Amino acid sequence: MSKKTVRIGIGAFLLIIGSLFYLMNMYTPICGDDYLYSFYLTPVAAKSFFEGASIGFEQKISSFTDVIFSQYNHYFYVNGRTIPHILEQSFAGLWGENCFNLINVFAFLLLNMLVIWISGKRNLTKFGYWVVAVFFIWFLLPCPVDLFLLMSGALNYTWSAVLCLAFLLVYNKVRQMERVNWGVAFLLFLLGVISGWTHESLVIGISGALFIIYCVQYNKRKPKSPEIALVAGFWLGTLLLCLSPAARGRASFDHPSIWETFLLIIGELRAFYVLLFLLIYTFFREKRNNNNHTLRKFFYDDQLYFYVILIELVFSLVIGFRNVRQLFGIELFSVVILIKLISGQTSFNAVWCRSVSIVAASAIVLHMAFVIPCAKRSHAQFQDIVTTYLHSEDGVVSFKYEEFPCWVDSYVWRFGGYAGWEAFCISVYYMGDKKPMKALLIDYYSFVIIDDCQLRCFSVVIFFAVYKNCKKK
Repeated sequence: MSKKTVRIGIGAFLLIIGSLFYLMNMYTPICGDDYLYSFYLTPVAAKSFFEGASIGFEQKISSFTDVIFSQYNHYFYVNGRTIPHILEQSFAGLWGENCFNLINVFAFLLLNMLVIWISGKRNLTKFGYWVVAVFFIWFLLPCPVDLFLLMSGALNYTWSAVLCLAFLLVYNKVRQMERVNWGVAFLLFLLGVISGWTHESLVIGISGALFIIYCVQYNKRKPKSPEIALVAGFWLGTLLLCLSPAARGRASFDHPSIWETFLLIIGELRAFYVLLFLLIYTFFREKRNNNNHTLRKFFYDDQLYFYVILIELVFSLVIGFRNVRQLFGIELFSVVILIKLISGQTSFNAVWCRSVSIVAASAIVLHMAFVIPCAKRSHAQFQDIVTTYLHSEDGVVSFKYEEFPCWVDSYVWRFGGYAGWEAFCISVYYMGDKKPMKALLIDYYSFVIIDDCQLRCFSVVIFFAVYKNCKKK
């Protein structure tokens, strides 16, 4: 197959994936945190928020200066993820949903490109690696609707991952440099700070892994000034993230025990198990061929990524299991190692490899195409809920929790997953504290009333009660 044909195939594949991803993004509404990030956060608003009130949410973001000052308060009262949250408030308050939907497509494709690039730049010109990267990232990473499609989720996870992987690529390059001028050194330092000040599920592992590498290899290899500038910046960004008073406050919340957290984590991992299986398979295959040095060299060359997984796992055990999204770093770097391992096993030139690539690419396209009508249905329901709320006199809205097939369920956002929180955010955004939204969940057997974030469940089985009453008569 000629290089031109391969490039056309890669371009067509990315065009199809990007178009489908854009449609899914378009049918994933602004909701929850996205509403609140459109406001200029004041200390009064932050304190009232944690008390379950909506006092102080009057001023919406109107300029980038508002974003900066609002993020100053965010750092002390809400969260320390300043870089992704600057982007979040900019999109939510200034640039809008349509702008985000378009740029987020490129962020998702860039994430896949960086994962492939880390495995070897030459792999970027091979169709099979693009398919493998998209397949693993799309099907193996946890809770994809939160990681890739929701505005607040994508900016916190996908975009943070893009920055961190870009940092690692630059890190691998600057290790070969002896010295650079002060301007380049400053830019490297700035890149390090920006990349490190993103998300703890990524940067804790990377910072810890770099520290271990330097401790182990200090006598063998001393870093040069460009590398020092880059890594020092990353460590500073990580430190700023972790020292946020709000971040430390969140870490002190009640959480499951270490044993319970361990059980919850091993029940949610996917990419990690695929990696483990492939490593075991490779070990026994090399043992049968009396060739153990290849796998040993692989562990040595890629020890940084293994350390990242190990440290993120320990970090999750320490802070306790909060939600499946905290496993993002473990799963992402499992995918990175998977592709690097596959890169050493095959070149995707064999006929069977090309056939498998085409089948996998078709599976991705069909799955995304199937998600779109489900997302569209959920999006239409959400718009109806908001419209009904705005036109209601008392803020009461009834809705049915949408259900989808299991193979698309985690790819579609729907109203009602956190109904009390979602109702609160909608109320604050549209009406302030004038008309609190009350979401009434109705199904065939029961109804749930969410009033001011309080959940009260009333089980009512009318049919059977009427049936028994008629039978007695």
